[in-house]
Amino acid sequence: MLLFIVAWLFIGWLSLVLGVSALKALGPILTSEKEKVKAIQLDYLILFGFTITIFLCSLISLLSPINGWINLIFIGVGLGLHYQNRTDIGLILKKNRKAFSAYPSMLKIVMGIVCIVALFAAFIEIGETDTWFYHSESVRWIKEFPAVPGLGNIHGRFAFNSNYFVATAFYALLFTEEYVIFPIFSFFFIVLNIRLLDNIYQSIQTNKGVAFVLSTLLIIFFDFHAIDLISSTSTDIITCVVLFYVFFLFYEAAFKDDRPFEQVILWGLVALAVTFKLSSLLIVFLLLFTIPAAIKSRRFGVFLGVAILVGAPFIARNIIISGYLLYPFPSLDVISVDWKIPIEEVQLEKDLVEGWAKQPYGSDGIDKFEDIPKILELPFGEWMKVWLPAQSKKWLVFMVINLIGLPLLGLWTILRKEYKNVILLATIFINLLFWFDQAPQPRFAYGFLFFGVALVLAYASSFVLKYFHPKQLIFPILGLFIAGLVLIRPETKFTEIKGLSLLVYPSYITKIETETFEAQNFTMLVPSAAPPASTYWCFNAPVPCTPLPKETVQMRGKTFRQGFRVVARNE
Repeated sequence: MLLFIVAWLFIGWLSLVLGVSALKALGPILTSEKEKVKAIQLDYLILFGFTITIFLCSLISLLSPINGWINLIFIGVGLGLHYQNRTDIGLILKKNRKAFSAYPSMLKIVMGIVCIVALFAAFIEIGETDTWFYHSESVRWIKEFPAVPGLGNIHGRFAFNSNYFVATAFYALLFTEEYVIFPIFSFFFIVLNIRLLDNIYQSIQTNKGVAFVLSTLLIIFFDFHAIDLISSTSTDIITCVVLFYVFFLFYEAAFKDDRPFEQVILWGLVALAVTFKLSSLLIVFLLLFTIPAAIKSRRFGVFLGVAILVGAPFIARNIIISGYLLYPFPSLDVISVDWKIPIEEVQLEKDLVEGWAKQPYGSDGIDKFEDIPKILELPFGEWMKVWLPAQSKKWLVFMVINLIGLPLLGLWTILRKEYKNVILLATIFINLLFWFDQAPQPRFAYGFLFFGVALVLAYASSFVLKYFHPKQLIFPILGLFIAGLVLIRPETKFTEIKGLSLLVYPSYITKIETETFEAQNFTMLVPSAAPPASTYWCFNAPVPCTPLPKETVQMRGKTFRQGFRVVARNE
């Protein structure tokens, strides 16, 4: 637990310092008012600083491993920038301490409960199979090597480049075979919950019923699904956090000429969401309507430049580890390098993702991964007849409310000439259509599904709230809900707590047993069939480990750093 607290403090401090420093550097270009940075809300500054950290780490990862030396460099730079901006940072922290002291006692208690629940990450098992399957191993490659040419040839999932893996490599603690801490999501679990609780409090103070219902539902939806992922490296749930903040910023600042700092943060977070999860690609639709005002204010170049900077190292990493601009999209086959993953394997990987998401009953009835894409051969009507009844009632309700509610709410907001809401609703709806066409598995669209339903229900209940004014009774109710999450979520599993070990490191101590496998000119590791391996988990075994070894992979040189390529069997 102590290490989680230390990690959270490090994430928050470094993000705040870099966020303040970056915005102050952009200040002369964005506005003539020099004091504006101090007025920005703390979590926005932290998120922007987190985005800057990831951009820098992703850039560095092209040439260097993200190891302890990089952490020390960032600490040194952070200390220097903190000293340079100590006055602003001090005023920002003082302002937030003052705001916190003004909260009612019950709200403070609920925020404390959120922090305590987040500490459960110290002994909640990693609740996502992808962390075991390839996330953790991808992170290990980033920590030990610069971007490796053709890394995806060892295992196609290693080419699923996500900037979140780079961030995880930077912040992971005690990353050894037996001990590992992934602290990022538990930190942002706290940040988002505090933001939503503050939104609820402010909506009570101003008697804004729609905002009250929206924020309350977002806490319920998000926390319920996030608790069993709090120790994992899930790119789905962290992208949900980023998307929520994109929606908040869009609503608050997108069309306000006096909010340039929040607008540049908005553009940075949109780019960050895409580099975390490609399924959120169409979130850029939200920005299209802000371009005319940005051009008029002569800030468009800065906004676009920030977005490009965030995305450029991501594209470069894609090219290096897969040979493609975006992976797994075989249609973007414009790069000619000898480490390129064979296009038929890229197509198979794309079909595997789509087929897995569309198969109705999971992978239990499928003998081989290669059989999963067969679901794509079914006609749409036949596929839907089988897939739809197999979905849980909960997700069917989410889908139906979004499918029917978003267009109806959109028409209503058009009639009311609330065009900002129209753009937001249209963006969510378009992204959900894209999700349903490409990979209709709920976890790939948490942010859009949750926000869409919350918006529809918030507006639908607005007439009731004209007569029933929300009171602070909601805080003890939410406190009980959040505190009980670790008990009411059946997917949440705990590991055995041994002595005082919980105070220092997480008690989920796992070592994967591996066996050797001979490739073309080097030896790989493969997970053994012994539990908890189940034949597919590499987790954080020493590199190179792959759950699906291939005999045709060959080192391009004498070291892993020089990369890998696929050769014909007769070479």
